[in-house]
Amino acid sequence: MGMTFDKKDMNKRAANGDASSLNIEDLGIDTEVSDEEFVEPEATDEVERGIQRLIRSAGGAFKRTISPAPVTPVAPAADIPATVSVSPKPATSEPAPQQAATPEPATLQPATAAPVIVPPFKAGDMSVVDTVEFADAAPRPRSMAGLGDLQRPIGERLVELRHVTRTALDAAIAEQERAPHKLLGKILADMDAFAASSGADAASHDPLHTLIDPAAIKLAPADLIRSAQVLPVSRGGGAIMVALSHPNLIDKIEELRPYLPAGTRIEPCFWPKSALEETIDAVLENEMSAERILKGLARGSEERGAEATVWADPAVRLVNAALLDAVEAGASHAHFEPVDGYVRLRYRVDGAMRQSSSIDKRFWQPVAAHLRNIAGLDDTERHEESGQGSAPGEFTMRLGDRVFACALKTFDTLNGERMTIRIGEIACEPMSLGELGLSDHSAALVLRSLVRPSGMIVVAGGRASGRTTTLYGMLGEMKAAERSIFTVERRIGYRLPLVSQLEVTTAQANAPQKLIEDVVAQDPDVLLFDKIEDNTAARALANAASAGRLVLTSIDAPDSLSALIELIGMVDDPRRLAGRLSTVMAQRLVRRLCSVCKQSRTASSDECFIFGLDPTDRPTVYHPNGCPSCRNTGYRGRTVISEVLVIDDELNDLVAEGAGIADLRAVATDKGFQTLADDGVRKVLLGEVSPGELARAVDLAARL
Repeated sequence: MGMTFDKKDMNKRAANGDASSLNIEDLGIDTEVSDEEFVEPEATDEVERGIQRLIRSAGGAFKRTISPAPVTPVAPAADIPATVSVSPKPATSEPAPQQAATPEPATLQPATAAPVIVPPFKAGDMSVVDTVEFADAAPRPRSMAGLGDLQRPIGERLVELRHVTRTALDAAIAEQERAPHKLLGKILADMDAFAASSGADAASHDPLHTLIDPAAIKLAPADLIRSAQVLPVSRGGGAIMVALSHPNLIDKIEELRPYLPAGTRIEPCFWPKSALEETIDAVLENEMSAERILKGLARGSEERGAEATVWADPAVRLVNAALLDAVEAGASHAHFEPVDGYVRLRYRVDGAMRQSSSIDKRFWQPVAAHLRNIAGLDDTERHEESGQGSAPGEFTMRLGDRVFACALKTFDTLNGERMTIRIGEIACEPMSLGELGLSDHSAALVLRSLVRPSGMIVVAGGRASGRTTTLYGMLGEMKAAERSIFTVERRIGYRLPLVSQLEVTTAQANAPQKLIEDVVAQDPDVLLFDKIEDNTAARALANAASAGRLVLTSIDAPDSLSALIELIGMVDDPRRLAGRLSTVMAQRLVRRLCSVCKQSRTASSDECFIFGLDPTDRPTVYHPNGCPSCRNTGYRGRTVISEVLVIDDELNDLVAEGAGIADLRAVATDKGFQTLADDGVRKVLLGEVSPGELARAVDLAARL
């Protein structure tokens, strides 16, 4: 009753157009594998393993038509022996089709039950596909064949955290390939590969700077979390962070893997043993959502203040819930605003304020104290800056493999202490100019400016207008391997390979001219200076541009012409700026309409007048509606509207003369200069932006 696959016969029947036969390649099976591997054993208890070999050979080539069963842990085969039985469909009075009948789903039966004889099936039968799919969906013991591939990212994380060396990891992976049944942690422990400082490093980790996601905790049973002492902390970016007490316990992670979504990357982190035990008890026994924590506080069922342990303290869990909600909403700021009787919590999402929840003022002081604690502030220093390094109040939070740079600012108001937290993700790769949403016209002018070997390119805009992202997008258009690139920033937004990056201290920021001169002495081809804030920085950057450097920087100004006037006023002699300034760009961030729920209508006559269109041929415009995909706001994400002013010889002459804004605007308009409003109208007509959002972001009075 052995079953073999005749590849030649299969291909021959497929070539003859036999539609009832299934080509072996249709199953995704590697035809280079020897036929012996596809022989089904006679023993009934070997059927499942034969099907598993078929599944591993087929990979993911065929499409599943049956929903996979929920992933549950399976005890070892020695504890729960099972046999697979396949029940064919009952015969009917109708003529049977030429191909074999599709079997019913495979069912697991106890070993004590009478074994059911499994009928042989051929590769040409369509029943093969259903049998394979049912076996793939059914729970079964975990195969160790590909465990090395699953554990390699964990090993890379251990190397990154300096708990093991690269050489030790490579040796352990090689050993695991020879003995697939061994777990990586066991191999590393047997090799005595863990660094001597692993325990000290684990003890120094601060769990309070990790966002705990209740959805991640619910992925695994509470009993397993307690027994294995591993805590699924947070998810993000296709990864899940799992907390352990020591690197030599890394194999405990494998007990969680059956409960994780397929393809999830595990990122281990190491907490002090006592902190991990306390956190596990607290998060499993207490509420983690902001709404339920606040209800518990109101009922008096939550323990408050110094009597509670760290994560058992509702203030700690409430701050965690608030920051997690802000991150998941894509907020740039979280505002804690005291008003009469309560503290209002609001987020700034896509530039607009959004109400979240309210905190009773009776519970505000513990929450404020915990916020100051994680931000490194105390009562005497919360309004002061240190002489070196970053200002107090700056801290990082981690969610999965995503890291967020946060900055807490406090301010005493009539109703109490108000707090604002700026939240920005530290991304590894900046957005390209195409991803920024620049129009073709603006992008072409920017790229033309970047071709020049020297000069100043200035990006103008208000706070949180995306200027830094645009500057890094410009850097992305350059080949760092062929040019020497240096960035000087108060806070590094993106960490780039092959680029020298300097995070400016307070002392360096107070002496910008010396700082820029020191950087220019390093002989960079390209210098990115985050923002011009005074005359000294403007003059030093102009000198760097005249010395053959390409300078990228930004300035606070509403539009390109206003920025140009501001720069003229910053230098002692406008002639020192003429010839050095190549391009001035201005931009705004506006909310993009949700593509799922936006609604169309015909533009009004007033809108046609503002847009400069014929009112007798009114275009279609769109306005927000709201749906679950955009959290019922009508908007999803933001895009940029921009204007680019290229400084040519005629404009340089006006700059050298110190001309006013009216003269500069007249010459620029004659040369086809397109304003922010022009670019915004274009995006309204394309259906990306609503007319109301454009009016909120750009002054349209000049078009009336």
